[in-house]
Amino acid sequence: MKDITEETLSTFKGLTDPKRLEILSLLRKGERCACHILDRLDLTQSQLSYHCKILIQSKLIKCRHEGKWCYYSLNIAGKERAKELLDMLIIETEQTESCERCKN
Repeated sequence: MKDITEETLSTFKGLTDPKRLEILSLLRKGERCACHILDRLDLTQSQLSYHCKILIQSKLIKCRHEGKWCYYSLNIAGKERAKELLDMLIIETEQTESCERCKN
């Protein structure tokens, strides 16, 4: 259970910041160079690197290097895993646990 909890925290950390959501939105249109993202968002190079690092750790985006530039794209497998993790958290199950305090 600890591994799932850590994976869930890491995955959803990527979705808890407005700038990271803006980066994800830009990447919905396809792979983008870091310079393209910087031109469209009010971020410094170091801020972009920080946010992209979190998104990569969250497995929501991928990065490839070409020369001195980084190119970012959505990680479809990461998106599917995020959906699975969310489902595991909120989908009801048939099993219920009894509670000693309330006798339910």
